[in-house]
Amino acid sequence: MDVYSVGLVCLWLFFGNNTLFDLGLPSTTIKTAFMGGSRDAIARIQSRKNDNDSVLEWALELLAKKTDLDGEIRHRLERVFTLALARDPHRRPSSMEALIEILVDGSSEVT
Repeated sequence: MDVYSVGLVCLWLFFGNNTLFDLGLPSTTIKTAFMGGSRDAIARIQSRKNDNDSVLEWALELLAKKTDLDGEIRHRLERVFTLALARDPHRRPSSMEALIEILVDGSSEVT
């Protein structure tokens, strides 16, 4: 299973209604971009994917700006994004199990 792709799906699920203002596209939502609705948006996101941990940094920035999450949920999402969106595949878990444990009960010992 591709853990990185799951991280991108989490990004889309939690921040889909956010615009790509920080990428210079204030009228395009993340959901629209991920669904292929804007070639320019896709290109800008792809550019981030190719730039070290830029997607991870972007996800953490979006999470930091989200004010309607309690501390525990925020912490879990931070851990999931940090594990799943690491550019280096060796820094990602080898299976979905660790991510699911974090999301469901926060008990995973994976760091």
